[in-house]
Amino acid sequence: MWNMILGPVVDLVKTVAGGFLDSAKAKRELKAARAQTELKIEYARATADINWDTQAMLNAQKSWSDEWFTILLSIPAILSFVKFTLWGMSFDGPSIVMDGFTALAMAPDWYLAAFGIAVSAAFGMRAYGKKMIGKMK
Repeated sequence: MWNMILGPVVDLVKTVAGGFLDSAKAKRELKAARAQTELKIEYARATADINWDTQAMLNAQKSWSDEWFTILLSIPAILSFVKFTLWGMSFDGPSIVMDGFTALAMAPDWYLAAFGIAVSAAFGMRAYGKKMIGKMK
């Protein structure tokens, strides 16, 4: 008699508990799948970054852009120490450099960011380029 009364209750408890366990298992599996997907995305990003850097190094071997920017960026440093007269005209290097930097300080942000990105690309410094892009937003 107890079996007839308690049997359906026990079956109901088993069904509810089984559903709860199945739900918990499904949640764990979903969480594991999301974590695995995130790892795959990070791996793909890292692989893309490595491929980008490798290609940038290969391109730099055939390009003069890094030498060009090295020369260009060296000019203010050199002029900072030089005062000279050429064809009867006096040139004050430190004043020229400071005037140039004053003019650049008034340049639009998009120009400075674009210049920074170009320099960083020439030297393969992708992280700096990303930082400059962030400043443009």
